Amino acid sequence: MSGKLNRFVRNRKVFYATFTAIVAVLIVYILFFNGVFFYFSFGLTGKTYAKAGDQKISMMAAKILLADEKSSFEKIYGNNVWSQKTGDVTMQDAVKDKVKTKLSRIVLMNKAAKDAGIVLSKDERSAVKAAAEEYKKSLRSDQIKSFKATEEQLEDMFTSFKIADKYYEYLTANMKVEVSEDEARVITIQYLSLTDENQAQEALEKLNAGTPFATVAGMYANGQEFETDVKRGELDQTLEDAFYELKSGETSGVIAAGGKFVIARVTTDNAESKTDANLEKLTQERILQKFNESFEGKETGTFVETNNWSYNHVKWDDLPKSDKTFDEFFMEHMNTKKLEASNG
Repeated sequence: MSGKLNRFVRNRKVFYATFTAIVAVLIVYILFFNGVFFYFSFGLTGKTYAKAGDQKISMMAAKILLADEKSSFEKIYGNNVWSQKTGDVTMQDAVKDKVKTKLSRIVLMNKAAKDAGIVLSKDERSAVKAAAEEYKKSLRSDQIKSFKATEEQLEDMFTSFKIADKYYEYLTANMKVEVSEDEARVITIQYLSLTDENQAQEALEKLNAGTPFATVAGMYANGQEFETDVKRGELDQTLEDAFYELKSGETSGVIAAGGKFVIARVTTDNAESKTDANLEKLTQERILQKFNESFEGKETGTFVETNNWSYNHVKWDDLPKSDKTFDEFFMEHMNTKKLEASNG
């Protein structure tokens, strides 16, 4: 869901709460994908970032993903986000660790794919080559210079990601997960969030007397948006429980939550197309979780060499802006799904 409801659920500094949550998610991501299962060394140099067995991934790939993450965060939070800290962890350090973890996971998945006899078909190799060529054409001259991007290394990068994707499909093809429709159900509400309980009671009386919600919202909401979609797990539990008990057309009482007084009318108690999309999203997230549980056993004891010296000397401020991320381009051109859940 968008951040619309945050305005009436929480009465605190939104940026720092969001920053803390993002850092926590990144740390969980790193532990979830890395934990104690990888062993790093300083043995690699030159153009290679990470290597497991005879599978490797380049420093060029590391720079591309770092630039993508940097651009994505700055679009949302601005250029000053990188100096913010939660404890001893800066956002910059958390994002750098996330990229390191992702690259190591790709190398390990390629090694596991080779051990399982998984290779790309002739058509897949042709698609990889075409995608790498198109991606290079999409890069600006400053990106090509910063990444030291070559067609050969880009083709290697696309190949590594496609093999990882194919290995993911191989392991998850027969995985079964359960997500109930009610768990995935998306509802649409109109709402008012007020700081004064007496005003909230007045507004509720007008609604109960038949005054249209938009009219009452105009009287009390000062032009703020008053309609949004809601999914389970996104709101204060008190609000979620109250909203999900309502049927289409029903209006709640005044609900005290997060220092606010909230009134909601459910306009749709099951937005079917959105529920279907959310059901697919939750299903894929649970399949990913099962994949990680399965793959952790294959990672245990695997030796991964990393070029930490070169990685740590990438000049963060000099990374170029990304117009479109590698992941976005890869998914569009390789007919595939992102291998990680929304970190980030």
